[in-house]
Amino acid sequence: MPCETDADCGVDIPRAHCVLSGGSGYCTYEWCTQDADCAAGTICECARDGYASTCVSSAGCALDVDCPGSYCSPSFGDCGPYSGTVGYYCHTPEDECVDDADCPGGGYCWYQPAAGHWMCGATSCVG
Repeated sequence: MPCETDADCGVDIPRAHCVLSGGSGYCTYEWCTQDADCAAGTICECARDGYASTCVSSAGCALDVDCPGSYCSPSFGDCGPYSGTVGYYCHTPEDECVDDADCPGGGYCWYQPAAGHWMCGATSCVG
C-alpha cells in the first residue's frame, strides 16, 4: 500500500509504519515487538532491511542455552533468502555446513527439517 505517513497505513492497525524509499513509501506491519506478542512455539524476529518484524518458529530453539553443547541459529526455508527466516534450530554434529561460507556457488546454509540437520541449499523462489 502506498503511503506518505504512518497514518496512511491504517491508524487502527497496531505497529503500522510507512517506510519511505526513493521518493515513495510503502506500508509495513510489525507483527511483534517482543516474544510475548507471538503465539506459543514462536519468537519475534526483528525487522531487517525495511521489512516488518514477524513471529517465526522456535520449535528447535530460541537461545543458545536451548542447545546443550551447541548453539542456536536462524534458518531460511526451502526458498532460501526469498522467504527470510522461517525458524531457529540447534546445530548438530551431523551438520554439512555451519554458515553460508561453507556452501559453494552462492548457496546458503539452512536447517533441513526432514534431514534433521543443517545442509547447503541453492533453491531460490520468486513471487
